Amino acid sequence: MAAKSIEHVLQNKGARTPGVDGKTKDDFKSAQARLCWQRAIIRSLRSDTFQPQPTRRVYIDKPGKPGQKRPLGIPPLDDRVVQDMLRRVLEPIFESRFHPHSYGFRPYRSTHHAVQRVCHLIQMGYTWVVEGDIKGFFDHVNHDTLLRLVQREVGDPRILRLIRAFLKAGVLEDGSFQVTEEGTPQGGLISPLFGNVYLNELDWFIARRYEVLTQYQRQKQPFGCFICRYADDFVLLVRGTRQDAETLKNDVAEFLRQELQLELAADKTLVTHVDDGFDFLGFNIRRFQRNGRRVVLAQPSKKAQTKFRQNVRKLTRGIGHHDGNLWIMDLNEYLSGWAEYFRRGNSKRTFTKLDHILWWMIFRRMRKRWSRSRTRMGFRAFLRDRLIPYRFDTQHPRYRHYTARNFGHWIDSSKTAAFIVDHLSYYPIRHAPLHTQLHPYTPQGRAKVEELRKAKRLVSDIAKLEPLGHSNMPKVYGLLNDWLVKNRNRCTSCQRQLTKADVRQLRNRLMGRLRHAYKGTVSLRCKTCSASM
Repeated sequence: MAAKSIEHVLQNKGARTPGVDGKTKDDFKSAQARLCWQRAIIRSLRSDTFQPQPTRRVYIDKPGKPGQKRPLGIPPLDDRVVQDMLRRVLEPIFESRFHPHSYGFRPYRSTHHAVQRVCHLIQMGYTWVVEGDIKGFFDHVNHDTLLRLVQREVGDPRILRLIRAFLKAGVLEDGSFQVTEEGTPQGGLISPLFGNVYLNELDWFIARRYEVLTQYQRQKQPFGCFICRYADDFVLLVRGTRQDAETLKNDVAEFLRQELQLELAADKTLVTHVDDGFDFLGFNIRRFQRNGRRVVLAQPSKKAQTKFRQNVRKLTRGIGHHDGNLWIMDLNEYLSGWAEYFRRGNSKRTFTKLDHILWWMIFRRMRKRWSRSRTRMGFRAFLRDRLIPYRFDTQHPRYRHYTARNFGHWIDSSKTAAFIVDHLSYYPIRHAPLHTQLHPYTPQGRAKVEELRKAKRLVSDIAKLEPLGHSNMPKVYGLLNDWLVKNRNRCTSCQRQLTKADVRQLRNRLMGRLRHAYKGTVSLRCKTCSASM
């Protein structure tokens, strides 16, 4: 376990930042240095002499809040390794105790699962939302309460002493030592797990009011309510009136104050109707009336779009200072990450709008660069060599069947390959499914997780080997991935695992049906079962 934790800590980008001991990943480049480090940690833990060091505190800018700072703790590398070992021991124990609809920092769960859960509840008729915001959560966790919650499931006194030592390790800020009487070290590897253990009490407090009741008991309740939480961000969905939502908000505030010694931020904890929309995990979730029916859309929030424009404006500054593909590579890396996150919602119109904004932003940068270059070349001629069709793009082969052009840079003199600015609207929208509530630390859950992973890898391998030459191919591979995951990569007739040849044949059959506007599903049969029918 110590070797895996060391490897995990050194692979993290934070290993380049030193703690109070001044050590970074560069001090453990050799295998011999890592082995000696591993033996020293194991020796100190076995002899019960390990003592955490103070956390070095720095301040970083709050996103979207200029002038405001957020404290960040940087533990030493030794403490990070031991915290990761503690996490590996405690996580399987508490994973079975956690509420099924808390999605933050848990294995095989993501923000997209939380967003889809909220949309699903709204579609079921929960129309009032309490947007929960806890005032300085990680800075106000009560140590005694947290240890009491951990002690319910963990009886080993050495583990409990180690947890208390981490909580009381203190903070070193500007050379002065400060005792930590409350809060968990932000930046520590075990802090997210402590946060889930602490707020799990809130999850079950809400669940006991309605979710875990029988249908007969639910009918006696004044209103229905559910909670969906990601770390310290949570929303409460209420089926009732605004007064019911206000009552639930006051009850939650009282519970947090009495049981967990926490306070809700009064100016940020709002009661909102789903028709007015609310922000959750970067998405704006809102219910609309479309063609006589109600639909729930999760679109990128205005705050996320504003931050996108600010970051893109910074990344395109390099256009006016140097030539080459460096600014394109940096910009595409950011565009790819942004699109991969938000394509799990209803983001097509937003992608198209931001593509338009980005195009004109680069256009204005190019024009300013042309005016400063003092060249006799006209602006149209200047742009002609920098607007390149996507069929020459080396980074995105899937774009080659599009006829559009975008700003780019040739990487060879023969003009056969180029780096071109990414296009957000070309990313296919793929909604995340509702979480299957698989438990990865049980044999049955682990087997299902492995089957899902094999199904996704099978489709991706076929897509990589055979380039996309038809406009329907992205849709085909999206449908294949959804169906294989749903059926756990098994033949519906003989229940054996599908092979690449089976999936390739299924792909060809689906391609033929899509040419005739086919919108249904196909049976996932292997080649043997298909031939026998």
